[in-house]
Amino acid sequence: MVHLPDTIDRTPEYVKFIQELQQFHESKGTRLVAEPVLGGRRLDLYKIFQVVVDAGGFDEVTKNRGWKQVGNLFNFRSTCTNSAYILKGVYIRNLLGYEEEKVWNKAWQPPKELLGPHAHRASTLAGKAYRQVEKKTPTRPKKPSSSNALVKNFTHNHVTEKDRILFALQFGRKSDIEWALNQVVQYSFECPQKIDLGTTPLLLETLISLAETGLMQLATAYHARQMNYSVIDQIMGENDHEHHDSSPELSTVLKVLHTLRNFSFIKECVIVLSHAQSVNNVILQSLEIALMAGHVEIGRHSVDILENIAPHIQLVSNEDPFLVSLYKLIAAHDRYMLIGSIRTLTWLSVSSENHTHLAHSPVLELTSQMLLADDEELVGTVLEYTYQYVKISAECRREFLKLCHGGVFNLLIALLLTKSKYFTTRFVQQDWALLSPDSAKMFKGQTKSAIPRMPDLTIYHNLDEPFRCLGWLKDKFEVADQSSILSIDDIYMLYEARFRLEKALKMKDFYTVIKIAFSSAYSKTCPQKINGPVIQGLDIIGIQMKTNILQDRKSPLKVNAFTLQKHVFSSHISSTGAEEEYYCQWSSCAGYSSNKDAFLSHLQTHVYIPETRCPSPELSSSPSTPSSSSSLESIESVDCNQDVQGIALAACSLLDCISQDPEGAGYLKPFEKELNSIAESRPRLAGKIWSICTHFS
Repeated sequence: MVHLPDTIDRTPEYVKFIQELQQFHESKGTRLVAEPVLGGRRLDLYKIFQVVVDAGGFDEVTKNRGWKQVGNLFNFRSTCTNSAYILKGVYIRNLLGYEEEKVWNKAWQPPKELLGPHAHRASTLAGKAYRQVEKKTPTRPKKPSSSNALVKNFTHNHVTEKDRILFALQFGRKSDIEWALNQVVQYSFECPQKIDLGTTPLLLETLISLAETGLMQLATAYHARQMNYSVIDQIMGENDHEHHDSSPELSTVLKVLHTLRNFSFIKECVIVLSHAQSVNNVILQSLEIALMAGHVEIGRHSVDILENIAPHIQLVSNEDPFLVSLYKLIAAHDRYMLIGSIRTLTWLSVSSENHTHLAHSPVLELTSQMLLADDEELVGTVLEYTYQYVKISAECRREFLKLCHGGVFNLLIALLLTKSKYFTTRFVQQDWALLSPDSAKMFKGQTKSAIPRMPDLTIYHNLDEPFRCLGWLKDKFEVADQSSILSIDDIYMLYEARFRLEKALKMKDFYTVIKIAFSSAYSKTCPQKINGPVIQGLDIIGIQMKTNILQDRKSPLKVNAFTLQKHVFSSHISSTGAEEEYYCQWSSCAGYSSNKDAFLSHLQTHVYIPETRCPSPELSSSPSTPSSSSSLESIESVDCNQDVQGIALAACSLLDCISQDPEGAGYLKPFEKELNSIAESRPRLAGKIWSICTHFS
């Protein structure tokens, strides 16, 4: 007789379970094989029962085809190829009836096959030979009595979606794993509380394991392709990018990183991710693969995760793996990874414990050169990184000044006039304490009465939607009597013809803007009593198109503010003679005056033409978008009442920090005249600029 090693953990719980199982089989007239043998190993029925019930029971494991994964717990030899088939039969013959009655509270009648002499053959009720009768699972299992305390841990009201996902990730086939990953990605975005990482550490471990396996396979495949990459392939321009999209390993890695990225935006999960060494290792491996094999999506997801957890990362040295990877990314060709890596370095510098390791920056010169880029977000990100860097210590400021020359400071001063359309500062806040007392009081008074701030609608052609549409409506239409009716469809046709090529609003949004434009009249309940415009259905009652006289003579009239007013004053003023009463001949206007000067002032209200403004200097949102010049010659074009924000705020804060160093103040002193000019043209910047100038000796 072959002696088999005892591999069963014979705990008191195991002994009690086998005793109860033996009593159950005796009551049913069936025979129990307490220690069946498979692959030269004794099977632990208690362990098998635990795994199957935790996975949702026999039906759930069978439906998900998880018997092979259950067998993997016993580490059978590779020659044992039918372990799943035999293990399922063992469970049916020994444990299924016990599960039915003790867990699901159902009466179990043993099949006739279990009552005969061949009950425990390997083929009995195994595989397709077992035809389960259609049964209805009760909504609730019975409450275990005190005598059944052993199965208390196995009772389930129902199998949750999280249980199915975890089981599929651990024991499922490729299709099951793909389904589970899709579910996790969806839940991490829509309802992350359902799979909170803090309460489900097993999920994080499983995801990391899948990502590590996928990254290893991607690296192996890349090196294999590189070895077979011939000179002919290089000449023909072939590369390995065609393998990227079709790789199942890449899909798995991307889904795991996407899930971690979604969790990294949740405050409760950031600490878990930042303190998990396995997560840090996966991020580093992902960045290495992204740079080595050109997997841009992997790099972008990894940079996002790293940026979100960076405030909680403690660097260990100047050659910390995170620092080395980030410095490499700054030389990357992908704009997204470039900006993300610079911003991550900025987040790392927020923690004072990291200052020692960040003082020597090998990318400082490279980032300084990026200030010349025609990219608003990139320039703003570099400014904030430089600002945080020079704040670390006086040594860091001197390190930056070594790289600077007159052109760099000239550029920084020019950036004070830059209008930011897309970039918003994250590390630099408006310091209103530096403003002069008068301007500070003025600003506080304005903020109370000017929230939300409405832009100047007279320059609607320079505004974004919906303000452009609102300004266009105010400019092209005026109040008329109730007999004047215009169709909203006709108004929209005019609007679309004007802005069709400039991303015009859709009809639904246009209708909303019209209601806002005429909100005072639209909100009334009795439109027949209102003198102003009223919206009724798809018509507007009480408005008409503005009619400015552009040509009412035989020869065309060249229109500008002075010429138009002169024409109106000479041709459209009538008086009653002796009474010297002047009546306005403007359409739908009954104004009059006995004084000519007062009447001329009245006419100016009809022919007012807003002053044209040059566009403020601004940078494009991306390298492909052209931008206007940002020279000091455009000082007058910047709105003096515009809030200090974006690039201007970051540049001003950087200059202020540099000026606090005596050497930096010496570099800035030759630009004192330009700084004073900017302070006069932009009162909101005056406080900080004067603070800079106070450091000049």
